[in-house]
Amino acid sequence: MAYEQVQNGSEVVAIFDRQVVEILFSEYGRHAREAARTGCFEVLVYDQCPFELFLCDATVGIAAHDDNGFLRLFVESDDPDVLHWAESLYERYRDRSEYATLF
Repeated sequence: MAYEQVQNGSEVVAIFDRQVVEILFSEYGRHAREAARTGCFEVLVYDQCPFELFLCDATVGIAAHDDNGFLRLFVESDDPDVLHWAESLYERYRDRSEYATLF
């Protein structure tokens, strides 16, 4: 989803658990690097992140992975209340996150 959004000109910011970043890089490395090179794909790492949070323009995406790092659930919303909640949560996680360096 993030790659497609970036290719369509959107800016994507995502916070992932470290294990998920490693899977993302190993499974989708070419696309992840291409998206990162555009300057419109920001990936942050937060250890023990219970889910991944995407903010893409006015859309929120939430992804949940199992203990092996595989995607089990993805929810997307453009509801303004959800966006407000996600932006607030994002700021709290961002303050404790670091930039991904695998790309």
